[in-house]
Amino acid sequence: PVLFVPDGEQLWMVHANRVWNVPVAGGSSVTNLIGPEPWMKPSALQQTANALWIGTDLGLIRFDKRTHDLRRWTRTEGLLLDEVQTLWLDGRQLWLGLGVQRQSDRRWVGGVSLLSLPDMNLRSFVPPLGETRDQPDENPADPAEPDWRRAPGRPVKSFARTGADQIAVAVEGIGVQTFEVGTGQWNASPPKVTERGVGLLAASADWLIAAESPHFFDPKRLQVLTIASRRTGEIHR
Repeated sequence: PVLFVPDGEQLWMVHANRVWNVPVAGGSSVTNLIGPEPWMKPSALQQTANALWIGTDLGLIRFDKRTHDLRRWTRTEGLLLDEVQTLWLDGRQLWLGLGVQRQSDRRWVGGVSLLSLPDMNLRSFVPPLGETRDQPDENPADPAEPDWRRAPGRPVKSFARTGADQIAVAVEGIGVQTFEVGTGQWNASPPKVTERGVGLLAASADWLIAAESPHFFDPKRLQVLTIASRRTGEIHR
């Protein structure tokens, strides 16, 4: 995939292990390497005034727009996983949704990390691999309620702000969880959205909207959009 963001009269493009700076009005583009690995897979791209933030399967990369200096965060620097699936810029904080299928047991694992941009302090919300996070996955076909109060341990697909102190998180195989910024507590979204294939979130003062990937192997599950009223709790599918 090619990821891109506009930046005034130029366009930043990311593909594999390279960043291009392309003038919108035409002219020569400039190519920069962001890593020695040609097989790198960028998955998400955000920008701030001075930097590009690139999520890849080999960690998070900060690319300085002016100097072209690089900084990379991996598990060695505190990420739960190297595989970044999504990035979401919320003011002066960068949320990272992580996820990968482990080859050892074909189990999907994931989690959430948060980078404070002013001080580059990295915070993670689940224990390291091998501790309580290494429990068996919840079965998506299991009708039992997941533990909404447990920080995500499966791949995280999307984020949205639902209030001054509340962040909604789409967790594969679980549904939509919320994180209370003030208390640091996880819970089910209000109203509760339990569609376990949610991949994209949007929110406003009145609505929480969750888009679910189609289930090609289950023709009975054709509902792919859930619209929940945050005022009445009514849910439309």
